[in-house]
Amino acid sequence: MVTVDRANLQKGLASSRQALMRPTADPLRGMVTGDNLRLVQAGYLSVWDDIPLESNNGTSGEFSVNGADLYSIVAAASEETIELKLNERSLGVRYGKSRLRIPYLPTFGEIPDVPSVVSSVELPAAFMAALSETPKFLARTEDKPSLSCAYVKHEGNKVMLFATNSIIIYFASFDVDVSGDTEYLIPIQTVESVSKVFGKKDVRLGLSDKGHIYMSGGSVSMLTPGFNGKYPVGALDLAKTVGASMFTTDKKELVRLLRLGLDVSEGTRVAISQKTATDVSFAFQETRLEADLYLESVANVGQFDSINLNPRFLLSCLSPMGDEVMFNEGSTGAVRITDGKTVSILHKLLAY
Repeated sequence: MVTVDRANLQKGLASSRQALMRPTADPLRGMVTGDNLRLVQAGYLSVWDDIPLESNNGTSGEFSVNGADLYSIVAAASEETIELKLNERSLGVRYGKSRLRIPYLPTFGEIPDVPSVVSSVELPAAFMAALSETPKFLARTEDKPSLSCAYVKHEGNKVMLFATNSIIIYFASFDVDVSGDTEYLIPIQTVESVSKVFGKKDVRLGLSDKGHIYMSGGSVSMLTPGFNGKYPVGALDLAKTVGASMFTTDKKELVRLLRLGLDVSEGTRVAISQKTATDVSFAFQETRLEADLYLESVANVGQFDSINLNPRFLLSCLSPMGDEVMFNEGSTGAVRITDGKTVSILHKLLAY
């Protein structure tokens, strides 16, 4: 019998559940060796999690059970520790006065080891924070398969993250210690899963010896096939080109102004205009009110013609930004928004 911290076990089981895009008969496999419990779940992702044991009375061996059943039991427990017993045909679970047995499921082959990694790079927590923002910028239709992926490029001593659905664009870059030349296409399902598992923490990103995408952080390792296709890397030029300065403003004030406009209009477009050398106005189309809306915190106002944007897309572009945002107008009909660290691109609407 072994004893494991309930919170650590529940966290490990939650990581394993991210491997499953839907209920599956694939068992959760476990291996007890020494003072460690390794959980392995195959699925859309393959997940390995090493959980330290509180105590072990000499138990060693393997088990394979329905992971959802074990998770439900552990999540329902209120005790600080859980006892596990590897029986001949079932996994015994005990907490407090409660006793449960989960029957073993048939398996094929040995428990797979964590894969060998041929190239990798250590990334800061800011990378995972940025990656978790990308789903709102990604396509969710099957006619744009490559645009439903986040594109990561390790080039020299920089790692660039790029996401677009062809309407709005998100871009961020990070300095790293290791020079490289590797591309990754991470599908939106994988992005959402790894964001839940790793949160906003440092991670290691790389390729396995079979060319699959590998990520690890803390006690958890993940492997996924990724997407085998080409990405429109030419769109990266839009994010790298600064363009002509329009204005700088406080993000929170701008968000409040946009939400007000959406509340009193159809929310289809907003016209942004330079009124004077220090004033920028916002006019929402099809509004129910007569309104003259201005940004109070605006600064560094440049000369620009009135532009039309979709206010809902603009809010999406602002969501990953910091406190102060700068607007620039490109020569290709796009507006570049940045807080100095991340970049969003939004195409202008045609005036009518």
